[in-house]
Amino acid sequence: MKRDARKAAKLTNESIRQTHELKLKEAEKTFNKAQEIIQKYEENRKSEEFFREYQRYRDNERRLPPE
Repeated sequence: MKRDARKAAKLTNESIRQTHELKLKEAEKTFNKAQEIIQKYEENRKSEEFFREYQRYRDNERRLPPE
């Protein structure tokens, strides 16, 4: 689950970066990949734990300088 949360967070942040770079088709594809992962946990008992981890990874990655 933590690995999925990390991957979804990374994809979400990548989608945001692509949007800022006006790479809208790539951003949409990346966002959809993140949503596929997130949807697995939306109706799951572990959704709270998943979203806590997802938010933590998403926010921590945003603070890192771009590669």
